[in-house]
Amino acid sequence: VREACRLFPGRIAVKIDARGGYATAAGWTHATPVKALDVALRAEDMGASTIIYADINPDGALSEVNIETVTDFAFALTAPVIASGGVRSLEDLRELKSNASAGIAGVILGRALYTGKIRAEDALAIITGECGLEPSRVSGIVRQGGIYHEVLEEAATFKADLIVMSSHRPAMRTYFLGSNAGHVVRYAKCSVLVVRD
Repeated sequence: VREACRLFPGRIAVKIDARGGYATAAGWTHATPVKALDVALRAEDMGASTIIYADINPDGALSEVNIETVTDFAFALTAPVIASGGVRSLEDLRELKSNASAGIAGVILGRALYTGKIRAEDALAIITGECGLEPSRVSGIVRQGGIYHEVLEEAATFKADLIVMSSHRPAMRTYFLGSNAGHVVRYAKCSVLVVRD
């Protein structure tokens, strides 16, 4: 992480999966004796610009978002925290947004969008409306070509402030040497958030 932060200052986000306040590893299957907050503090010290936090239930799945836990976690850090998973309603989103002053900078929505429990337009309306911004348009785009090239071209066309993409590469060395996410991080003109899927 330290080397990645040195190579790409201000562009590295570290994701921490936690169960009962302790960091997990190996796809949530391995509980560690290390507190998630300690991992986050170390990542901050190494230069991570953002911490992505996911609370995992005892069965190894994403639990419902625990607003109090995420807020306490974010309050203890100086880096912004993005809540990952567990948001199941617009009310959850409103509660997270109301705790932004504690350091919650964003949220990653997944299953709630896929299942239709939350519409992207409604989520954006909550975020932009409370910030006094004009609501953004949400649209789908299908392009053919090299993945990283197409992502970079779309980001430039839309003057994106942030690119969010996943990476399935397990090794950081492989990620930086040749993955699509690695190319986007290197060449993007805006911030890039890479989430390991």
